[in-house]
Amino acid sequence: KKECEAFFGIGRWANSFYIIGNNATVLEDAKKECEAFFGIGRWANSFYIIGNNATVLEDAKKECEAFFGIGRWANSFYIIGNNATVLEDAKKECEAFFGIGRWANSFYLIGCRRQKPCPAKGEQLMGNENSVECSIIIESLEQLCAPVFAESWDNVGLLAGRRDKQVKKICIALDATDEVVEEAVRNGADMLLTHHPLIFSPMKKINTDDFIGRRLVQLIGHDISYYAMHTNFDVMGMADAAADEIRLKDRHVLSITYEDEIAKEGIGRYGRLPQVMTLEECASYVKDVFHLESIKIYGDRSMAIECAAVSPGSGKSMIRPAVEAGAEVLITGDIEHHEGLDAMAQGLAVIDAGHFGLEKIFVPYMMEYIRREFPQIAVFAAREKNPFWVMV
Repeated sequence: KKECEAFFGIGRWANSFYIIGNNATVLEDAKKECEAFFGIGRWANSFYIIGNNATVLEDAKKECEAFFGIGRWANSFYIIGNNATVLEDAKKECEAFFGIGRWANSFYLIGCRRQKPCPAKGEQLMGNENSVECSIIIESLEQLCAPVFAESWDNVGLLAGRRDKQVKKICIALDATDEVVEEAVRNGADMLLTHHPLIFSPMKKINTDDFIGRRLVQLIGHDISYYAMHTNFDVMGMADAAADEIRLKDRHVLSITYEDEIAKEGIGRYGRLPQVMTLEECASYVKDVFHLESIKIYGDRSMAIECAAVSPGSGKSMIRPAVEAGAEVLITGDIEHHEGLDAMAQGLAVIDAGHFGLEKIFVPYMMEYIRREFPQIAVFAAREKNPFWVMV
């Protein structure tokens, strides 16, 4: 209640209703969401009243307050305060009930709220019993990782194909290589979802004279809708997924790229490893966790490591943030000779697990998400491997 009053301006209990003051943050969309979720809601003078119907019972209210502590709507998220009772089990229950959830700083964020009401289980999503319109899938992907979180130089979203395409099968890959596109075509995929965008720079021509054009022609020619989620996924999915893999505790954002009144989001995470270990032990741990054939290490193998930073992908720009955060090791990819030397000179060890080595977690992450959100759709992972090999 105090959170509501602080955020919305005014709030109070009146009989069986909780009344939230109508300020700039309580918009028409919020009203619709409230009505859809709570069942009853109406404007009254300068207040929006949320009704107390069968789904919002006093017992439920007490249980929520006792279990979660404090919760409030803010823009597209519902924020639940992080108190001692909000543990991993609560996180799993939240994800199961609300669809999407994630930790951010000291809060657990549930959302994003859907612009359209969620269909009930078994309800068709603008398609037949085993297909979903591409636009609905895109809407779901952008609730998971909104394009607003992507870097300004990035190119994310629907890069080729039709939004109204009926999708029965999705192919998921890290990159839209020739082999991946051919596999998508060969297996009858209706949609290709990748992490890295095929199109980065503006194109004046799309034809078969260059490798990017050839792939696009093949995708469009076979009516495959192609969608990429790159730095928006780095911020909203990849960073925490990688931190989860190495069981990073007390984690924080490594490099803030987006900030609003709710939270600070960005690339990478830093925190404490499960236990203090030597750099050599840490490197072996990373190699095992991410199932890597080889890794490259900069630093004294016997140095003690407790605070680690992880940033999948190309991590040269993460050296300074890792040093400033007090990390003792940076786990990342694409570190070159001079960058490794510079990191060591600042007391930072580096474990270069490769660009592909860490970011390959995108594929199982998104496969699990698609299967959970759209169980009627077939989904498969393209066969990919590290693009280079090492001679020893």
